[in-house]
Amino acid sequence: ALHKFNAESCTCGCKFTLAQCRIYDPGCQTSQKRTAQIVKELAKPETKQPSKETDTAPALPPAATELPRP
Repeated sequence: ALHKFNAESCTCGCKFTLAQCRIYDPGCQTSQKRTAQIVKELAKPETKQPSKETDTAPALPPAATELPRP
């Protein structure tokens, strides 16, 4: 999240990054809303559709009933 805060400029007119604006102008509603939105986006779990090929456990080999004799 901090990387995104430092990479994105605040649009309130202060010419700071979001991180700087939150530090130097903690009352700024613009940076407050945007940083909250970024945190919310990052907190969402990724929606991934299970794939039959990759998300199932591999089949186990059948159990041996007798040990081979030498």
